[in-house]
Amino acid sequence: MGRHNEWFPRRPQGVACNQPDLGGGGFLSGESSVARHGYFAVTDLVHEVRKKLAGDLPAITQPAKVFGTSMSELLHVDQRKTHGKLNNRRLRRVGQLPAVLYGHGEEPISLTLSAEQFEASLRHGAKVLDLEGAATGKALLQDVQWDTFFKHVLHVDLLRVVAGEKVKIDVPVELRGEAPGLLNGGIIEQMIHSLEIEVPLDVVPDRLHLNVNRLEIGAELCVKDIEDLPPGATILADPDEMIVHCIQPAAEEEEGAGEEGVVAEPEVIGKGKEEEEEGEGEK
Repeated sequence: MGRHNEWFPRRPQGVACNQPDLGGGGFLSGESSVARHGYFAVTDLVHEVRKKLAGDLPAITQPAKVFGTSMSELLHVDQRKTHGKLNNRRLRRVGQLPAVLYGHGEEPISLTLSAEQFEASLRHGAKVLDLEGAATGKALLQDVQWDTFFKHVLHVDLLRVVAGEKVKIDVPVELRGEAPGLLNGGIIEQMIHSLEIEVPLDVVPDRLHLNVNRLEIGAELCVKDIEDLPPGATILADPDEMIVHCIQPAAEEEEGAGEEGVVAEPEVIGKGKEEEEEGEGEK
């Protein structure tokens, strides 16, 4: 169950990612044709937007975001010959990350990889990586160690995998749709944000989805209601375990209870005082 141990923590907004050194000076230094190409591509895009706002171009249709299987990305790795915290710190200063590759009965290999390239893979949601360089083949992103504030990656664990085999992995769960209960004043509470699944390597999903279009106040959705589990995949959790529910706001319940108490107390106190006064009058 991946209730709190997602395969990697959620990154804060504004990931620090420096511009790449493309064989020369600064990004606009003129020493890199790749850099210049990127700059002019952005400039052309700005001109297109300006023309569109002026009415010279037809309206641009934004393509719908498509969720599917997590595509593997190419990652270059080099062999790491030094170890220890001090050496790892030096690696990170020059834009490299320490990593280890293990699994399938082979000896673990200490590696280094580009911090910028790896962070780009994380942003793309990659879970399976194609390695080149000091190690080749496919690897599953097994674990990522972050600093205290989850801003910088400290170390990466990679697990050797073979095409066609099944792997166990934590996958984020996202909600889709608009819950009627929310429109009626309810509160949506998502109790589970990721699930561990066993899935063939070639259909590893980047996330799973739960449709909340029929979620009313007092209703809930469970693991068995996941709508897009890939073929051949199994969720390693109780099918009846609740993922999300819609509840009545607590403030309204407390307010209702408070009003009942206020009405009840004066009646009892008032009645007691009248009985005491009548008793004193008879004496």
